Amino acid sequence: MKDNEEFRLPLEEPRPILITIVCVLEFIYIVIGSLLLIFHPPLLKELVRLHGAIFPIAVFLFNIGTLIALYGIWRMKYWGAMLYILLFLLSGLYLHALDTDLFRASLPGMIVIFICVFYARKMKN
Repeated sequence: MKDNEEFRLPLEEPRPILITIVCVLEFIYIVIGSLLLIFHPPLLKELVRLHGAIFPIAVFLFNIGTLIALYGIWRMKYWGAMLYILLFLLSGLYLHALDTDLFRASLPGMIVIFICVFYARKMKN
């Protein structure tokens, strides 16, 4: 290395705008859904009546896991995308076991998975 050359670190690629948009929208979707469960007791009572007392706990756990996965996707980490896909499949199985309308509930998740697969090569381990 010559004396007059500067040492430069390689710059990271910027996060794709589509990943940013998806992460922000999914975060808002999760927060609003969680707040509805917490601050709207009639809705919570109806869901417990329809699906059992474990339903709010399961929703809470899936939401926490999804937020962790979204953080990984936001940081362009491959594990975030894999965790999101795993949670999507597990929640789909859970909703299927409850005989719930799967398509409407899983449409945002399918969009996120499609985008994650599209950008998977740019994600780091």
